Amino acid sequence: MSSAHQNSSTQGSSGPGLIERSRLIEKLKQAVDHRLTLISAPPGYGKTTLANQFMRQSPLPVVWHTIEPGQRDVPILHQRALSVLEPLVPGIQHLPTAYGNPPVELATHIGDYLREYLTGPIFYIIDDAHHLAGSPTAELWLRTLVTQIPASCRIIIISRILPDLPLTEMIARREVLAVGQEELKFRRDEIHALATRIRGRPPTHIEVEDWEVRLEGWPAGTILALQPLPEELERVMLRGGVGPEALFSDLARSMLQAQPPGLRNFLLATSTLSRLTPELCSEALQLPDATSLLVQALNRNMFLARVTGGLAYHTLFRGFLQSQLYDTDPSFFLELHNKAAKWFEKQDQVVEAVEHYLIAGQTHRAVVLVERVADTFFVQGRNEALLDWWDNLKGSRQDTPHLLCACAKIHIEHYNYDVAQNELHTAEKSFLRVKNRAGAAETRILRAMLHLQKGDYGQAAELSQHFLEESPDIAHLHGRALMILGTAQLNMGNIAEATDYLERALPLYRADGDAYAISSVLQNLEVAYNSLGRLEESAACLQEVVALRRQLGNTGALALALNNLGVHYHQYSDYDAALNTFQEGLSVVARVPNQRAESYLLWSMGDLQRDRGACNDARQLYNKSLELIDVGEPYLTSSVLISVSVLERWQGNLREAASLATEATMLAEKHQFGVLKAQAQAAIWAARIPNDPHQAYTKLIAVAEQLRTSGVQIELMQVLALCIHAAQQKSDHKAASNHLEEALEIAGTLGSAQALAAEMMSAPAMETLIKPRSASHQMLVRALKQLREVRYVPPTVGPQPTIETIHKDTFKLRVLTLGQEMVERDNQRITTSDWRANAARELFYYILFCGPVSREEINLEFWPDSPASRARSRFHTTLYRARHALGENVIIFQDDVEIYQLSPETEIWCDAQELESLTTQARLLSPRDARTEDLWQKAASLYQGDFLPGIDREWVIARREALHDAYIEALIGVGECARARNDLRAAINSFKQALDIEPYREDINRAIMICYANLGEKHQILTHLHKLRELLREDLAVEPSPETIELANRLLA
Repeated sequence: MSSAHQNSSTQGSSGPGLIERSRLIEKLKQAVDHRLTLISAPPGYGKTTLANQFMRQSPLPVVWHTIEPGQRDVPILHQRALSVLEPLVPGIQHLPTAYGNPPVELATHIGDYLREYLTGPIFYIIDDAHHLAGSPTAELWLRTLVTQIPASCRIIIISRILPDLPLTEMIARREVLAVGQEELKFRRDEIHALATRIRGRPPTHIEVEDWEVRLEGWPAGTILALQPLPEELERVMLRGGVGPEALFSDLARSMLQAQPPGLRNFLLATSTLSRLTPELCSEALQLPDATSLLVQALNRNMFLARVTGGLAYHTLFRGFLQSQLYDTDPSFFLELHNKAAKWFEKQDQVVEAVEHYLIAGQTHRAVVLVERVADTFFVQGRNEALLDWWDNLKGSRQDTPHLLCACAKIHIEHYNYDVAQNELHTAEKSFLRVKNRAGAAETRILRAMLHLQKGDYGQAAELSQHFLEESPDIAHLHGRALMILGTAQLNMGNIAEATDYLERALPLYRADGDAYAISSVLQNLEVAYNSLGRLEESAACLQEVVALRRQLGNTGALALALNNLGVHYHQYSDYDAALNTFQEGLSVVARVPNQRAESYLLWSMGDLQRDRGACNDARQLYNKSLELIDVGEPYLTSSVLISVSVLERWQGNLREAASLATEATMLAEKHQFGVLKAQAQAAIWAARIPNDPHQAYTKLIAVAEQLRTSGVQIELMQVLALCIHAAQQKSDHKAASNHLEEALEIAGTLGSAQALAAEMMSAPAMETLIKPRSASHQMLVRALKQLREVRYVPPTVGPQPTIETIHKDTFKLRVLTLGQEMVERDNQRITTSDWRANAARELFYYILFCGPVSREEINLEFWPDSPASRARSRFHTTLYRARHALGENVIIFQDDVEIYQLSPETEIWCDAQELESLTTQARLLSPRDARTEDLWQKAASLYQGDFLPGIDREWVIARREALHDAYIEALIGVGECARARNDLRAAINSFKQALDIEPYREDINRAIMICYANLGEKHQILTHLHKLRELLREDLAVEPSPETIELANRLLA
């Protein structure tokens, strides 16, 4: 068998009573040509047995993943998937954990890893997928996995019901192979073959027809009916029920009665357990002679199958046995479940223990366990287990406040606010009954969080403030209360108060060490600092947020952080950096969809394009953002509406601008968005300046005063720009000048006049107030100049150049730059003659490593001293040659932003970029992490010499030095990993490799001496120190640093 790994519920050879289902196996052979195969039918149709038979003949390696009820929780499901894939795809277990990562991202990570590291086609069989039905997160994980997994990984899903998958689209693309209930039914020839095998003689035609009619081809019932039973039991069997299910019970009952008493009692008792091992039977249920009885049950084909970690009864047969046991001896039934519960509790297998306690009627014991682990389970993402427990316990009249709080958190996350409110109310009463003040306080904090998420900011702030005043001794909740209070005040426009609360919350969150929570506080604090004009502190927060979220691997959160970073660049007039950052954010959500993050990015990019004058592009971006916004995002909706209002006003559509701003005002007022409401009101009156400048000016002055009171700076500067425009329109030039001076004072504090410059570009008359020689006006002059440099210029339509030879499209480029220069186009090396000139080759490298770039940047790099017309001619000639060598589709021009870049549709692998990527990943990991050393090793192995040794441009030299440093860092990293796992010889070898290249690096020398000390080789420390001292004296005429001498003395002491 070619399976590299199995986790099947039907492992082992086919037992008596089974036949090879050749016709179905022939059909399943087509699975190799389909992305997805579905085997779907009710219980007892032999789905797993068929897949197991197919697997044994599979030409491809097979991974088998059996879904169990506990895997309805995504963290358990995801971890199980990684563990079964690990033997075929080593390293996949080290993908990001489920914590902080939504199901879509987790499944996408698996797909990406398989796409990169899977060396050949495989089958991934997912059995019992029906267990995931009703768990939205688990279903979403499976749906994403099926769509994101590479085509080389063929998925076979076995389920009692059709899973929630995009089947319509997949069937239309002919990607689905299906085997259903009708095909799984036994046909007459199969019943004949089975009967012959089991009974030792061919059945008559009438017998076969009778079995087929009575059992409707149902495999499980047919197998039971063919068992050799005493004559009197066969007569009992033949009189039974009206349909296959009823007949199955009669058949199972007859078969059970035919067993020896000892085995019969053993079957009944062991049906208590969902999984069987000799240990479980003897220790948990205290049954004697478990091993031999299990062997008997297997040999007699008692519907037992091998599963991971033991054996299991078929679902139908176990249900029948449990029903029989309860009917014949209910007290023994309860006793066995109670024994199992106690054993599982001792083994700390809480889910199993609770299940058995509930079946045994020991509700109070179940409650004690559930209350003990409820908080931990929530942190672990075991939401389905928690909700299932509450469904089973809510009618018991026993207090479960910790469970209720956990369930409330789940319902808040899923916007089920009414349910959460009721749960918190009940939980608070339970906590107060037992005088648990901390628990009651927890419910109040959760209610505050609920109101915050609903947009009831006043209520959220009031509850949090009340907690801080009334519960100063419950310190562990203070960070959350301050975070809620700060976020509520931020949304209500009380920026100074919000900043104070968030600054107080941050050290409390840092003390907890939860990186995701820390990044959330920092993100809110960044917004607050930005509004107050504390842009340096805002930037520091942003950088830490981006770094944390890159490290965490949460793409949705990272995309939001990149959005804020792009906005920051925009505010400082760094338009290229802003655009690149927004594009990076959009590329993140393109790989792992996140509508909220995408909405923010589209809105922010719309503002950027609007300021550049690319109005059509901006409108499309705004519309797309509004389409994606969820109804639960009123803040974002209001913000986008204000942005669109500004765009319409700048284009002269004043009525539309006022209408949009009015809609934004109503939304902001409803949700108590203080600053946003002021901005929306300003947008209304800005649209009325041309028709009623006097009233508009009065209203805008009032809005500006509101913003001054709030302490916000950027928004105030924007409104002051509108005040300037209104004052000019009503010919009050002194007031206009005064407003300009105030706006410039704010710009000086912020270090940016971008917002003022953007408004001035829409109303050129405002520029008459600028005094070019005034020092206070220089920042505005510079901001206007920067904006004009990136101003959008509509493309001119002219005749297209004709090219005699159109080269075919290129699909893949392989680029070697370290120690050599080589470019392969679809596995064919591009020769020197193909390039026609060195400049064409160098242009490709420049765009590859420095792109996207404008034509002006290229001309400045390649022909800085040439006249504009000459540079333009050379540029087009060189670009033509590069495209001729690479393929016409490789270098593309983005006319909306006027840049040249390499087409994202062309797959490009480059050794230098790969080395940079690997070192970036490795830096984020501890030397003790299993992935780290592999990353450093791969990075070091890529370095074969200097970067682009035949080119000496400034950008090449800078990158050459950086890559050389990265190589040294990789060698040191390999050494640190070896030292962390106590392989000191390997560590010394790696450090010495780095020392061969950088002999004067004392930090490397110190690392080697520490390794010698750990080996107990003090003489080597002395020898190494002596060599270092001689080297430094002879080459540099210096002594080793005091730090090195002090370390050596300490190691030698």
